Amino acid sequence: MSTNSNVANLSITVVKTLVKMAGFARVADMIDGGQECLNLLADIKNDALGDPNAEMIRSLNGAVKSELDAIQDALKHNGLGRKQVKQAAAQLAEAARETIKALAEDDDALIRAVQQPQCFAEQLRGYAAPIPDYSSDEMQAHYETLLDRIAEEFLTLAPWSPNFNRVVLTSLLRCFPALSERIDRLEQQINEGFNSVREDAAAHHQDLKNDLASIHEDLRNKTTNSRPTKLEDEVWGSRPATLKHWIERDPTTNGTTLHDTIFSSPSSQRGSRCVLVGRAGSGKTSLAASIASRCESDTWSLVAWIDASTRSNIESGLIALGEAILGTHTNVHQEQRLRIEQVLASFKRFGKNNCLFVYDNAEGLDYLDGVLPVGPGVHIVVTTRHKNGWSNQAGWIMFDIGNFSRGESIKHLLNVTEDIDLETADKIASYLGDLPLAVTQAAATCSRYYSNLQDYYADLQATNIEELLEPIEGGHYSKGAIASLQLAASSTLSSIRDPQVLTEAQTILAALCYLAESGVPTKWLKYNNGFPSRKAFKLLQDASIIDQSNDGRITSIHRLLAHALRTQHDSHVTNDGTLTTACLFDKINNTQSDKDKYTASYRLQMTHLLITQFRALGTQSYSKALFDHTQVVQCLFDTLRIATSSNLSSEAITLTEAFAAAEISPHTSPLQIARARNELARAHVSASRYFEAIAIYKKLVADLKNSLGREHSDTIEARINLAYAYRGAKRYTEAIAIHNEIVTDLTRTLGPEHPSTIEARNNLANAYKWAKQYADAIATHNDIVTDLTRTLGPEHPSTIEARNNLADAYEWAKQYADAIATRKEIVTDLTRTIGPEDPDTIEARNNLADAYEWAKQYADAIATRKEIVTDLTRTLGPVHPSTIKARNNLANAYVCAQQYADVIAVLEKLIVDLTHVLGPEHPSTIEARNNLANEYEWAKQYADAIATRKEIVTDLTRTIGPEDPDTIEARNNLADAYEWAEQYADAIATRKEIVTDLTRTIGPEDPDTIEARNNLADAYEWAEQYADAIATHNDIIADLTHYFGREHPSTIEARNNLANAYKWAKQYADAIATHNDIVADLTRTLGPEHPSTIKARNNLANTYTCAKQYTDAIATRKEIVADLTHAFGLEDPDTIEARNNLADAYEWAKQYADAIATHNDIVADLTRTLGPVHPSTIEARNNLANAYKCAKQYADAIAVLEKLIVDLTHVLGPEHPSTIEARINLINLAGLRLWLGLGLCR
Repeated sequence: MSTNSNVANLSITVVKTLVKMAGFARVADMIDGGQECLNLLADIKNDALGDPNAEMIRSLNGAVKSELDAIQDALKHNGLGRKQVKQAAAQLAEAARETIKALAEDDDALIRAVQQPQCFAEQLRGYAAPIPDYSSDEMQAHYETLLDRIAEEFLTLAPWSPNFNRVVLTSLLRCFPALSERIDRLEQQINEGFNSVREDAAAHHQDLKNDLASIHEDLRNKTTNSRPTKLEDEVWGSRPATLKHWIERDPTTNGTTLHDTIFSSPSSQRGSRCVLVGRAGSGKTSLAASIASRCESDTWSLVAWIDASTRSNIESGLIALGEAILGTHTNVHQEQRLRIEQVLASFKRFGKNNCLFVYDNAEGLDYLDGVLPVGPGVHIVVTTRHKNGWSNQAGWIMFDIGNFSRGESIKHLLNVTEDIDLETADKIASYLGDLPLAVTQAAATCSRYYSNLQDYYADLQATNIEELLEPIEGGHYSKGAIASLQLAASSTLSSIRDPQVLTEAQTILAALCYLAESGVPTKWLKYNNGFPSRKAFKLLQDASIIDQSNDGRITSIHRLLAHALRTQHDSHVTNDGTLTTACLFDKINNTQSDKDKYTASYRLQMTHLLITQFRALGTQSYSKALFDHTQVVQCLFDTLRIATSSNLSSEAITLTEAFAAAEISPHTSPLQIARARNELARAHVSASRYFEAIAIYKKLVADLKNSLGREHSDTIEARINLAYAYRGAKRYTEAIAIHNEIVTDLTRTLGPEHPSTIEARNNLANAYKWAKQYADAIATHNDIVTDLTRTLGPEHPSTIEARNNLADAYEWAKQYADAIATRKEIVTDLTRTIGPEDPDTIEARNNLADAYEWAKQYADAIATRKEIVTDLTRTLGPVHPSTIKARNNLANAYVCAQQYADVIAVLEKLIVDLTHVLGPEHPSTIEARNNLANEYEWAKQYADAIATRKEIVTDLTRTIGPEDPDTIEARNNLADAYEWAEQYADAIATRKEIVTDLTRTIGPEDPDTIEARNNLADAYEWAEQYADAIATHNDIIADLTHYFGREHPSTIEARNNLANAYKWAKQYADAIATHNDIVADLTRTLGPEHPSTIKARNNLANTYTCAKQYTDAIATRKEIVADLTHAFGLEDPDTIEARNNLADAYEWAKQYADAIATHNDIVADLTRTLGPVHPSTIEARNNLANAYKCAKQYADAIAVLEKLIVDLTHVLGPEHPSTIEARINLINLAGLRLWLGLGLCR
């Protein structure tokens, strides 16, 4: 081997070692080609990096195309027209292309994809190009799916990029710039040293070894895994700035001061919950702000200020805090409660010392349920005007914030004004009632506009208060207090000589008086929006008329001062305030809508701010007058539209009250109202609040029918949306009726083959399918296929789609022979027209294999899947995502056929390939290894399953740590394997370790820890260690009750788990008592017919049955049936289920006559409403036959089954699975009767 080769090979060794030490172990194994190493180093120094590989971009675009096809199908299924689908697909495709371009231009993406594949999908969002702001929630969701597909493809392709080796080394040198020179020196030493390698090889080798060891140590120190999981000096929220002349106050309760509670007493380490109660103007918010300021100065881990004036504001504030401070991005489509739980759980995971959360202006204790953080050193301060409910609340310390003492008032007046007139100061304080707000405002006004207190007092008394403030909760306010506030404003405005500045000042005051009490974004009042001078803002701020928050973002006016100005006669605020504020809204609305001038993120920020304002306007009675102005209404409707289309559905729902106010405005057109109502309904649907959506859509449809006609496109769209809302609420009868009407109307106006009519007919078929009216669904799909085949031909994409829909319907109806025949024809046609390996044909072949599996024709399914794997391996390679999916599908087919040896063989080969290409710890490899362990368990090869899961845990623990969520999941899977193998001691030990680790890292009450503790309790139950299981469940309940309350859904679930544990231990009395308590709590909080309450009442009835207390079980089930019948009707699916449960209870009690009567009633009702062979009716008729059998009335049972078989054969045919099942039941019953007749059984 030449010297140059030796040099190159040693260079490769050095570089690979460096890369491994930097945490790129798998990357190092992929750096081959020793002759290129020196050239690579030279290229890196010269920054000679090539463009991303064109083949990778083509592959990514191909993956996007495949996913877009599926998305287009989904959009069609959901009712979009052909043109709309095309436009949506084009928008998604363009955004995907821009994302791929940005991804390809960033070399670091290659590194992240290989080093942190589990995080890459989330990181990809940073490259994602925006889609249009008006895109629907559905579009946003499809875009998320598209991004996931890009991430999946990129993860597969990244290691094979031609630029990968270059990028790895470049990244390494950029991360550790100090090493660059040392590598240069090392390279030079290698080049020079090996020219005389024979002379001083040993000494030179030792020098290189020492230098390399030093580099290794530097890398080890620099690559230590340090996650950002500690909060340090974080400040969040806009709190009032500390007043210039602040009087330090320290209220006392039971001998302990507020400051001692938070800063000095033992509770300062444990944490505390303090509530400051006082009327408006008492200074409670200023006191809380001073506490927050001190915490910030003392460098507390987190100081957070949350507007608590409404529940919606609290929830929005916590979610925003989670995103800004904790990096917690919640799912916008989830319930707000679940999003808040995620934020609070994330907060617990962070290391921290003391933290302060201020909830300002809370309406009451119930507003704070489920939104308070917990943990050592966490201090909560709540300000409120409402005293009721706090004094008896465990864990809360209440501080009454009253007026100044007379001495405090006098001292403040003299200090600020630098006057010495004690007597006048006393008179002023008395006239003001010692109200802190009035005293501080009087002092500021006097010091700024008066030479002495006496002159000020004279004007104060002369101020004409013709109308006192209307009562505000918190007590009576003196005439002098109100006069001081009005005098402050009038003095300030009178001092302004510049007309423009005066106009600005009046506009600012008007806006603050009518907009949200919690404040207005400062940028609305200080920059642009018609305030060029900014002098007015400063004048009002200097006069203490307005206050700016500590972070400068929010400007506010005290609610008492605002109320005083609104009731002051002959003031600008009273006469022109709403018009002035409306003009301001118009300018702000232009900001959120002007796409040419403002970026998307800035416009969305404006939308968030407007939502906060409109949420307040909808609840503030004095703000309702704003909706008399068209500018405000238009701004609201635009905000609602933008919010709904920007994944802000939960936020949009909070605008319901504002919409109600705008709806009755005399200046709102019917078309405006209709469009806004549609957006509001869409927001409710996105949040799965179907019943509210139905009410809104019904009103919308009625209005549109009256104004535009029933066949107008807007009316049709609204009717379709109403049907979807009914479907979401599982009210299928109403949905079908609406879809039928739409089909009739469109057929009459557009013809049966018009694309819009075809979509409507498909929607009708889908509604039939959801309602289990399969015969109607099949007939409708068949008609569509016939019409499209005649007009477009059998291979047209629309016809293929319709034929697929027909095959789906056959499968739903268990008509598998028809489904297989239909899918075979599709595969044949696509193979002939576009080839067997086209993605559409591959999908059709997969669908055919699925149909074989449904029909239990496993040999055909396996053969089909083998052919797919062969074709994809040849065209795409063995570890392409599509090939991996196909190989997994083949394994699943073997599972269905119970050919476990073949399953294991397929998965073992897949793991070998994935390990070779991606490494053993890559998510795809881990998933395959998990699948293999699953199959070992199915095959009852428990030792192999345990061994495989142990290896996974070992690998993940080494690479990402024992507490990483993926590792925790793997450890849970290992515990599951132990339980399958009945090695309960090992399962319990593993679950105990998981609980210990999670309790230490994220706390005992975190949802993940609770789940782990529940799993431990389950393991105890499997091991029949019921005492330990019950103790574990009791501990969980104690923690959840402490943190969330006894009626919180998590606590209810835990209490139900305890009841089940009692039941397993046959402690039925305890189980029944626990279930009874749950039912009582849920009935009180949610009502007797709420789904959660019904579930709890069913659990109680089941427990009565287990305890053989049949009379109680029957009584409970009768009550359930009565309540559901009253609420939803006799034939509602939930009521039918409850009636079936009642019949079962009769059977357990051997009251067969009652059971038979109940089943007969159910059959009669379902036959009348759904027909004799609807799946639900078939099930009911089988249940009736079983009841006759239990009563030993075999002739009646046989008669029921014979009639059922006749009906099924007539409608579905003799070989339909339902018909065969009924015939088998009849044969078994006849055999039993024969056996009994021969005296072979007693």
